[in-house]
Amino acid sequence: METIYTVSRSSDEKNTWNRPYHAVISLSKRNIIAFSSAEKLDSKKSEIDEISNQYYVYVCDAEQPWSPHQVAACDIKVTKLIWDSSGTRLLVVDQSGLMKLWSMKEFLLNDWECVAETNCCEGEEIVTATWLHTGLMINLHSEKRDSALYSDKYIRAKFNPSLRSFGSTPMEGWVAVSSTNMVYLCVLKKSNDNTITVVTEQCMLGIMRDFVATADIGFDPSGTIHVTTSDSSTKSSIQCYQLSLSMTESGLQMHCTSDISLFSQLHTNPLLTENPDSRVMLVKFGSHTNPSLLYICTGDKNMSYIEVWSMKTQNHVLHRFFQTANTPDTNLRMSKWRHSGSLTINSAIITLALSEFPIMPVGNETPPISMDQHIAVGCSDGSVKLCNKLQVVAEMKCDTKTVVKGNKKQRSAAYPSSLVQTFSGCGLVMIDTNNTLYMLRIVNMKNPALQTLPLNIVTKLELAIVGGYDWWDVLLAVTPSIIEAVVQRLTDNFHKQPASVQDILLTRFLAVKASLYQCSSSSQQKASDCYCKMVLTTIHMAFRSMLRPKSLAGVDKTPAEQLTNACSKTTEIEIDKIVVTLESTDFVVEPGTLISLQHLIQWVADFTLYLLSSVPLYQNYSLYPGSTIVQDANCLMMIREMLILIKMWGLVCHSCLPEFTLSSKVDCLSRLFHLTSRLWLSIKDGGSFDLDESVMDECCLLPSQAVIPPVDIVLPTTKNHLNITSCKQTEYFSFGDAPRGTDTSPWYSLIEGGSVTKQKRDIIRQISLGVRPPQCVKQCSRCGSQALLKGNAKSMASKSWDQRWVKMCYCGGHWMLSNSKQSV
Repeated sequence: METIYTVSRSSDEKNTWNRPYHAVISLSKRNIIAFSSAEKLDSKKSEIDEISNQYYVYVCDAEQPWSPHQVAACDIKVTKLIWDSSGTRLLVVDQSGLMKLWSMKEFLLNDWECVAETNCCEGEEIVTATWLHTGLMINLHSEKRDSALYSDKYIRAKFNPSLRSFGSTPMEGWVAVSSTNMVYLCVLKKSNDNTITVVTEQCMLGIMRDFVATADIGFDPSGTIHVTTSDSSTKSSIQCYQLSLSMTESGLQMHCTSDISLFSQLHTNPLLTENPDSRVMLVKFGSHTNPSLLYICTGDKNMSYIEVWSMKTQNHVLHRFFQTANTPDTNLRMSKWRHSGSLTINSAIITLALSEFPIMPVGNETPPISMDQHIAVGCSDGSVKLCNKLQVVAEMKCDTKTVVKGNKKQRSAAYPSSLVQTFSGCGLVMIDTNNTLYMLRIVNMKNPALQTLPLNIVTKLELAIVGGYDWWDVLLAVTPSIIEAVVQRLTDNFHKQPASVQDILLTRFLAVKASLYQCSSSSQQKASDCYCKMVLTTIHMAFRSMLRPKSLAGVDKTPAEQLTNACSKTTEIEIDKIVVTLESTDFVVEPGTLISLQHLIQWVADFTLYLLSSVPLYQNYSLYPGSTIVQDANCLMMIREMLILIKMWGLVCHSCLPEFTLSSKVDCLSRLFHLTSRLWLSIKDGGSFDLDESVMDECCLLPSQAVIPPVDIVLPTTKNHLNITSCKQTEYFSFGDAPRGTDTSPWYSLIEGGSVTKQKRDIIRQISLGVRPPQCVKQCSRCGSQALLKGNAKSMASKSWDQRWVKMCYCGGHWMLSNSKQSV
């Protein structure tokens, strides 16, 4: 286990009053960290808000932890932070039981609003809470993870939603357990004016109220909710319950039944010493979707035990008194908790972090060890222990007190306050009692080569591609030496998928591939080429989607299929001769729509011009931007199709044609298609990139015939940001202070031919914004790309293009308002 970075308050701030506070932390599936703080993390004011005595909730991207954004300020201590499955809404619970739902405005990381709140607990403290399961879940088949097909190893789980409305659609909401043995159901209901109200229902766990010190909630495939509670006494049983939720015409209904309970080993095993101060510290299910595995943490301040219990089903032969003549030797199937193992720790357990990586077990078997399923334990002595999920064996100790020594400011001895594992299980996020944030890389110390095997990394990356999860945390397990092996296997498996699957997942596949290349400083050109392929592919799909046949009667092939056949089967290199063979009426698009997409048409033409003018450099300098695209027959094929469409649309609407700055009278569009076709013909059948001198001469003449656009306009470039995933030693950051080399102005290109400029460019619409855009600009939290917050799209085609990237950037990063006052 290695510490990647730590983030704390600036060492020069005069903190004269340090309020003791057990902060809480939560990590979304989009790798957004949410944490609470008793201090106002404001780099401009070196002071703590002593008068208001408030508690604050912040969020930050795991890639840029030094830039937190305030979500809420609470008067009462925050005890729970729970992300929803989309990673855009955060449930904040305070000590009085007040629950507030905060949501991102327009998917911006630093712009939040409270959309709903409820105080149904009436002052009771919430012990645990979680969102209702929607039924959407993709599991990894543990026996078929070596298969190349996604459909074989990534299985859609047969999981029923926790609560269904009319029509069997899943309902959104959460369920919470209070300290008085009450369970509360909160369901979100949206009205016609888009306002959200919270509909609540409550019931008692068991037959009477009781004190609950710790609890956990899990879900099973049938839609039943499992709840386990403890009053912290080792002499009391660990109570288990089942909840069934339903929606009827009269409203919400909850039905609670008692489940099989158990006692901890500290109470029943005579070999273990039970002190008067011994108590049950934590109870946790193996995961939110695996309530058949239970962890019980018991002990005192000097000694603790982690007990692992599993639910087993056994056959019991009925006594002959209960048997009948018709059914002799009848077996009764009964479930019981069975003790699987224990681990002794020489300190008190504060927090426990379990892996939520979805692995589908085969039969009654638990997930295999090779997928690095671990539990992380935070102890009161300031240590973090990594334990194996099957055998519960400690593997490494990481003392937080030694980590804080990197800060110049002397702080009190700290210990972990809250822990959470990343979705893939490759990283661990922690916050201690000094409000210091840590990111840890999980490494299997028993077998260091196991975690970094390309097969395991490819499996987790493919699950992120198929399931729509963020893949940043998987990059923590990638080293520069295995990048090429991972990319090669990832690419080979992707090309073995059916064509329909490749079309759907191509954009995410290219984004993951680019992120892998960015982990190495020598592969920035390949990363830029991947982003270019992504833009080309999405524009190509947008252009084809606008094609409609003039009549549906007797149509064998759609206009898009006709265009593909015309380009793939013919060896004609003159664009006018191909346009004549196509039925022009099938390719007619409204002029208003074409004008609204002129910026995309211009980018395609500029990129093609830049690509062809750089062809003479590729044979001698393979690292020049675009070298992998010019040798890709599929990319050249897409460019040919789009040039034909642009030519045909120009006959209907001349205003949509791209503009070129020419030094001679030449049909630039026809010349681009001519040269692109000759390149495509030379490599379409797997031929090598060996061009004859005539093609080289024509490409060399392009700069003298037309002005070549700069590389910054046609290639997505990134700023010189700090690549945390490839850091070889611990990095120390301060909240609000960006490290050197991460400022956004001026931009520095990481690829060959890039220039330094203060001009801003809309990466989504491919238009220039100038030095000071007149409208609000949003910026990617990872690559630094910028785009207009609200475009001027009028046609449906341009609106759909803007909506394609409204949630995230090309690179998978999160949007945030540029220079927002909410960012500290």
